[in-house]
Amino acid sequence: MRPRLRAERGADVRRARRPLQRLWHRRHQRGHRAGTLGGPMNANANEVVITGVGCITPLGLSLEALSAALREGRSGFGEIASFDASAYPCRFGAEVLDLELADFIESSKTYIDRTSAFALAACASALRDAHWTGDESVGLLLGTAWGCMDSLQLFAQKLVEGKPKFVSPLPFTHSYANAPNSLASIEFKLRGFNACLTSGHVSGLAAVEYACRRVALGKEKRLLAGGSESLSEPIFHGYCQRGVLSSTREPRPYDPASIGMLLGEGAAVVAVEEAESARQWNTPVLARVLGWASCLGESVADGLARSMRDAMARGGLGPGELDAIVGFGCGSPALDAAEIEAIRAVFGEARPALTSVKGWLGEAMGAGGAISLAAALACLEDRFVPAALPTYGPLPDGVRLVAGEPLDGAAGTLLVNAADPSGACTSLLLASA
Repeated sequence: MRPRLRAERGADVRRARRPLQRLWHRRHQRGHRAGTLGGPMNANANEVVITGVGCITPLGLSLEALSAALREGRSGFGEIASFDASAYPCRFGAEVLDLELADFIESSKTYIDRTSAFALAACASALRDAHWTGDESVGLLLGTAWGCMDSLQLFAQKLVEGKPKFVSPLPFTHSYANAPNSLASIEFKLRGFNACLTSGHVSGLAAVEYACRRVALGKEKRLLAGGSESLSEPIFHGYCQRGVLSSTREPRPYDPASIGMLLGEGAAVVAVEEAESARQWNTPVLARVLGWASCLGESVADGLARSMRDAMARGGLGPGELDAIVGFGCGSPALDAAEIEAIRAVFGEARPALTSVKGWLGEAMGAGGAISLAAALACLEDRFVPAALPTYGPLPDGVRLVAGEPLDGAAGTLLVNAADPSGACTSLLLASA
C-alpha cells in the first residue's frame, strides 16, 4: 500500500503543478510586470501620495542637507574608513560617518548593525516628516540587497577561527536581512503589513513600488517604504572580485570613457499614503505618485524599457510630457549604456533631462533606488535637477544629460529608475503636489 500511495500522491502533485508551470511560462515569455499584480489596476484605484521622507546619506542626514549638497555639486567620496581597504584595487567609497542613532530614536541599543541603524534613523525621520505615529494601521516595507553583513561577518569570524565557544549570539540575531524591519516595527510600534524585499540593486525602489500598489488597491492606507544598505568589507570584496569598481575617486555616470562604479551606503524611507487620508489629516503632500512598474527583462535595457513604458502608461503621460529622469547611472559602462538604450527606445526625440546622483553618492546597492527617489523629491521641492557629472566630456548621444551645473527651473514630472544587472528593473513616476 505505501509505495502505491506515494506514487498516487506524486502523480497528483505533478498534475497540480502543471497549471502553475504554464502560468509561470506565460509570464516569463511576456516579462512579468509586477505593477499590475497579475492584472490591470482597477479604474477606481486610490490616488497615492508621498507625505514624508527620511534619508541617511554620505552627503547629509536629511532631505534638506542632501538637496543642498547636490545643488552645490559636493562629492561624498573618500578613502574607506570603516575597514582597511589598502590591499584592494579600489580604496574609495561614499560612507555615512556622522550618524548618531541617539539623535533619531529614544531607546538605547547595546548592539545594532549599521544597515539597521540607517533604517531606524530614516524611518524616524519619515514618520516625523509625515506627522505619523506608529499604530496598527502603519506598515513597513524595506528593501536590501545584502542585509546585515557586518553582523554576519562578526558572528562567523569566531566560527572560522575555530572558537565556537566564544561566539556571542547577539550579532547572529541582528544578521538577518529582515532585522531592520523587526527593529523598526518594535521601535515605532508599527503593526501593519510588514515585508522585507531582496531584489539586488532594485530592492529599495521595488519596496516603494510595492507599497504604492498596495495603497492603490486599498489593502493599506499608510505604509513606510524604502531601502537600507551598509558598505561592509565582504560586500566590497565581492565587487572588487567582479572587477566592476573604479580605481579613481570620481565615478562618471553615463560617460563612455568611465572605468567603473564606486560603492556607497545609506538609507531612504518614504511615507506612502492614500491621498484621501492625507486630505483628512491635513498632511502636506511632497509628491503625487502617478505610475509605477517592475519588470524582469531578458536584459537590463529590455526590462527598463518595459518598466518605464508601464509606469508612464499608468500615469497617463506621453513621452513629451516628462520633465526629467533620475536614473541609475553609476559609472558602470554596461549598466549606463543599457539605461541610455532604454531611454532612447521609450522617449525618442522627446529627450527629457537625464541625471543620476550616484556620481556624488556611489552605488548604494539595495538602498540606491530609494536614495534616488529621495533626490527626486528634493528636485520637485526645490525646483532643480542636479548634474550627473561634475565636469563635461564627450556626452552620450540621444539623451539630454545634465552635466557641469544643475538645471534650474520647474521639474513637475519625474521618472525614477532602478535596475539590477540581473535584468530586474523598477520605475516610479512622480508629479509635484
